[in-house]
Amino acid sequence: MEFKKATKINRKLRLALTGPTGAGKTYSALAIASGLSDKVALIDTEHESSTNYADDFDFSVLVLKHFSPQNYIEALKEAADKFEVVVIDSLSHAWNGKGGALEMVDQVAARNKGNTFSSWREVTPWQNRLIDAIVSAPFHVIATMRSKMESQMILNPENNRTEIKKLGMAPIQRDGVEYEFDIVGEIDAQHRLIFTKSRIKSFADRLIENPGADIGKEILAWLSSGKNDEPRITEQQRKKLFAMLTSMEKEGKIIGSFKEDLRNKYHVESSKDLTVSQADEVIGILTSLQQAK
Repeated sequence: MEFKKATKINRKLRLALTGPTGAGKTYSALAIASGLSDKVALIDTEHESSTNYADDFDFSVLVLKHFSPQNYIEALKEAADKFEVVVIDSLSHAWNGKGGALEMVDQVAARNKGNTFSSWREVTPWQNRLIDAIVSAPFHVIATMRSKMESQMILNPENNRTEIKKLGMAPIQRDGVEYEFDIVGEIDAQHRLIFTKSRIKSFADRLIENPGADIGKEILAWLSSGKNDEPRITEQQRKKLFAMLTSMEKEGKIIGSFKEDLRNKYHVESSKDLTVSQADEVIGILTSLQQAK
């Protein structure tokens, strides 16, 4: 263990856009994405509604009809090495859509005689893998989330009555999911975007009317203003590492969720962005497994 001087490094964007239906989340996400790169993909959970903007923006689309976290993870893996920006529209479906986390809990509870608490132990790891796939993706990620009014029951000390207090809009996803993103913006019904969380100082609490590609370009300039990140492994090294992983999988030395964790975290099969230290970490894990056997 050793401390070293902190330096700003180039990184990929993790942006969340929240707002009610009709606020313009999809359009804004595509507009910002177009300022980041011309290689944009969109994971569509809204019955191909994103294609309404195909004349305004150049992007590829993958349509999900079942919203399990695993399907989102597979879609992100499919985008690796092909695109530089991926819009997830929307991430809310992975929580409360068809096949999403809440529905998964209900299905598991039905098998467990209604024990919802124990069901979360089976579903939570999939939710965590999805978030990890977003955070570790080798491309920029913009995720939209629907929002709803959040309220709380409180006791009014003046009349000793229980009242409902509105706390503001909250994204439809697991509590605290916004902390996983570098930037979080809320879009209102008038298509105004305010950044409620930002690691870019110039964006903090900033209000933007009808956000466009210029916002993406401004974000990209900040993301690219640091030092280059760690060196990446060569294509030959990546193929060798993937062969090692595949061989151990066939031999039964890698099983179950651990195999998925390796693939989702490091994108070993397809990612050319795998760093030398990440490759060393994977090799260390695989070597330990071989020795254990």
